[in-house]
Amino acid sequence: MREVAKHNYQDGNRVYIVYDARAASGDTENAAIFESFDAPNDGKARREAFRMWRNQPYVLYGYTFKDGKAIEDDTPLKKHWC
Repeated sequence: MREVAKHNYQDGNRVYIVYDARAASGDTENAAIFESFDAPNDGKARREAFRMWRNQPYVLYGYTFKDGKAIEDDTPLKKHWC
């Protein structure tokens, strides 16, 4: 898990980040960020990412806030290849 940023969010809040295909191996440090957004749940986040980015490869990660820090999920929520 990687700490992304420090914010004033409540524990348990989720945020989602859509990266380029380089993030498929877990290397989000060197991947470009296409978009970040919040969604009510992981399923809706997967649908939103697909709706916006279906025409190109992308990787969707979820982050959960704990103690004001966004903690990256160990595995991506979705890897999309065209």
